[in-house]
This record gives sequence, structure tokens and C-alpha cells, in this order.
Amino acid sequence: IPPTTLLIINLVSLVAGVSAAVNNNYQSWGPLFGKLFFACWVILHLYPFLKGLLGRQNRTPTIVILWSILL
Repeated sequence: IPPTTLLIINLVSLVAGVSAAVNNNYQSWGPLFGKLFFACWVILHLYPFLKGLLGRQNRTPTIVILWSILL
């Protein structure tokens, strides 16, 4: 559950960071790209874990997603 929670937090923060920067006319894109790069790096490193979690069912068990969102 903790790695799934990290994955969800990083995906949400990635979308929120880009949308906030675009909506607020963000002036300095350098630091934002550093943060986005790190978030993508974490997501890419958690991708093999996610593939293993999916297994042969091709979907994550619902209870894992619910606990991850609640956490």
C-alpha cells in the first residue's frame, strides 16, 4: 500500500503542478522542471512494482487503491 500511495501522490502532484503553473503564468520554469523530473523519476522507478501488483488480472485490487487513497 505505501508504494501505491507514493505513486498516486506523485501522479496527482505532477498534474497539479503543471496545471497551476499554466494557470498562474509561472515565470520561472527551471525549478518546476526539476521538480517534475524528480516526480517522473519516482513514478518510473515504481512502475515495475505496479506491473507486479497488477499480476495477471491486469488491474490493481480495489482494496489496495482504497487504502492508498485514504492513506
